[in-house]
Amino acid sequence: MSRLDARRQRLLAAMDITVWQPRASQSASPSCSLMVVAGGPDVPTGQTGELLDNMLAAIGLRNSEAVVVTSAGAPGDADPGQLSADIEQHNPAVILALGAPAAEALKAGVSSAPVVVSFDPAALLADPQLKAKAWEDLLAVQRALAEAA
Repeated sequence: MSRLDARRQRLLAAMDITVWQPRASQSASPSCSLMVVAGGPDVPTGQTGELLDNMLAAIGLRNSEAVVVTSAGAPGDADPGQLSADIEQHNPAVILALGAPAAEALKAGVSSAPVVVSFDPAALLADPQLKAKAWEDLLAVQRALAEAA
């Protein structure tokens, strides 16, 4: 099993997905409205995952309209091309980067989609005063999505 396959299995297990069928390549039109790039090696789960779901719902997005990916592999196992591949596969209309590591990974200009940078949900749980700033970021995502439509 390749490192990518092992990483994919770990991520799918974290999302309680037991069956995976890759999507066929999409045309040039966006295949998802929003791509959320998490800063760590794993997608948000548990309380952070619930908070992310609630944040997206607050701006009117359903789970089917957003794809969550990570910006890096496990420490020492990063695959810098994976984020580019994820973006190319999903062709998002807008990208939401959660936290500094995700924003840093997107600095390389891997996408022409508008990027909004906000706080990682774990930071919001640790410091609830940041939620007002995160709400402004979500409103910026909502505006960018409306402009892309």
